[in-house]
Amino acid sequence: MVDQPRDRGGRSGPVQRQDSGLSLDKWDRGRDVIVQMIADGQMERVQPNRDQADAVLDEASRNLGTAGRAVNDDPGGALSLAYDAARKG
Repeated sequence: MVDQPRDRGGRSGPVQRQDSGLSLDKWDRGRDVIVQMIADGQMERVQPNRDQADAVLDEASRNLGTAGRAVNDDPGGALSLAYDAARKG
């Protein structure tokens, strides 16, 4: 049995984009490039780990909160934290 993806609230089911309602379970754009990169050994297929993904998203959220609090005192540091959060999320 395959686990269904869960949203951050713990609800299971297909992951949906809120802006378009399109399912992210299947994608076509860039698929052939990714498949070729895997075949060439440039990328490897890994098993999804929801707990790890949630931990990274939680860290990104904390980074954004800290950036918001630091923006007046340390704009450069706040920008770095916001950029790091964007890469994680």
